[in-house]
Amino acid sequence: MYKQFIFISSLTFGLLFIIYTIIVFNYKILYMDKEYAAWLHVKNTINTATKDKVNLLVIGDSRSKAGFIPNEVKGFTSINLSLGGASAVEGYYTLEKYLQNNPAPDHLLLSYVPYHLEDWSSYWNRAVSYNFLNDKDYQEIENKAKEFKEISILRRKRSYWYYKNPINYRSNFRNGFFNLRWGRNMQVFRDSIADRGHYFYGTRNSSNKLNKDTKQQDFEISRFQNYYLRKLLDLAEKSEIKLYFFNMPFNKASFDQVKPLYVTHFTDYVNQLSSDYELKICNKINFMENNNFGDSSHLYKGARKNTKNVMHCLAL
Repeated sequence: MYKQFIFISSLTFGLLFIIYTIIVFNYKILYMDKEYAAWLHVKNTINTATKDKVNLLVIGDSRSKAGFIPNEVKGFTSINLSLGGASAVEGYYTLEKYLQNNPAPDHLLLSYVPYHLEDWSSYWNRAVSYNFLNDKDYQEIENKAKEFKEISILRRKRSYWYYKNPINYRSNFRNGFFNLRWGRNMQVFRDSIADRGHYFYGTRNSSNKLNKDTKQQDFEISRFQNYYLRKLLDLAEKSEIKLYFFNMPFNKASFDQVKPLYVTHFTDYVNQLSSDYELKICNKINFMENNNFGDSSHLYKGARKNTKNVMHCLAL
């Protein structure tokens, strides 16, 4: 009787673990945080072969994802492939895979906040745990990180293979199960398709809280980020895509507190890129009033006006 109990218990545990593993690796949308659904939309878009000609691609971080609304632009096909927490590294692979499967767009708008070009804190918990790229890409990134001694990656002392272990997703899985994340995530995914990649983060009527840029004393480009941003620009120029860089606005509260040296050195860096490439700089670091923001960093009510500003830069 005891042996039978042990056998049945072991078999049950084994089957449950197999089911758990299948869900962990193949149905992340059921349990990951809602940011995953937005990343999944971009992943599916860039890896799906189409013959669709897009006039404008937008690639950047979360401020870019909130700040440009493709559906507000009529008679002009655009798609927002920005990713929350992303840097130029994900941006490069986003464009590379998109071009492997789709015709080159006429225009590419890039938009990254300065600190995403200094530090890369979201790599492990988003780009890797979301399985956004493939093994070859992750290995390439890690090799390049070692070459540049990229602290943002190496300080964790991990490899992407760590995330191939299903046990490491247990807390996400537990939270997803108890918080019923699947319904919300599926809605975010459907909305991302309908909104062509646009996504709102904060949705308050106003925000006077300070963004992360105000904590920085000075801007110093990461050699690792610089390498991938230039690689992205090289790829775009090779594909004969017109290039633009757009600084998404700060809320007024943050703009008033950001360090002048930080602004100056970031501006100098972007201007240098403009002189090295046919890259049009749309604007300097700027602001909109606090009531245009849904949180400290992301546009909400001001997103439509900002979309018009983007199109004005493209002169279209």
